Amino acid sequence: MSEPLVPLSGSQRTTVWCMAGIVLLLCVTAIGYRFLHPDLLTPLPPPREEAAPRAPMAGMNEGVVALMRQLQANPGDMPALVSLTEHFMHVGDWTSAERFARRAASTAPDEIKPHYLLSMALHALERNEEAAASLERALQLKEEAVLRYSLGILYAYHLNDKQKGIAQFRRGLADPGAPDWLKADMEKELATLEQ
Repeated sequence: MSEPLVPLSGSQRTTVWCMAGIVLLLCVTAIGYRFLHPDLLTPLPPPREEAAPRAPMAGMNEGVVALMRQLQANPGDMPALVSLTEHFMHVGDWTSAERFARRAASTAPDEIKPHYLLSMALHALERNEEAAASLERALQLKEEAVLRYSLGILYAYHLNDKQKGIAQFRRGLADPGAPDWLKADMEKELATLEQ
């Protein structure tokens, strides 16, 4: 059973009535203030209309638009293809980077840079076997320690072929033109992989 209610004393009743009066006064003041200041209520903005379709190059920076126009005039413009590839890599649009790198590699199949850029884009898209093949193609064109290092990383850590990775690092270390910092990095990788 519940406890019977105890009647309030005189001072308790006064306190309750004072509180109720204060709440009522606040309500009346708030309503009156709104009537005196109607600008406090701001109307909702009208519903937005559907955005008009954007032009194909709208939203791109002016440099990208200029490069695209160069390609429209000359589809085999290597500097424009490479610049667009690098731009899309920089902004993380790996699909577009791959598309332009592939175009560059097919336009100039005997140049290393497009194949290297293509490998980077393919790796970012987690297509590591294709990335390795692109690096192998670049190495067929010119032996470079930095390409061996990249290929070693791909094989050892992304294609789970430690032995191929080790072989790439060893071949990179054998390159007399390899900078000291790169040799040090390759030696660290070999030490880790050969444990």
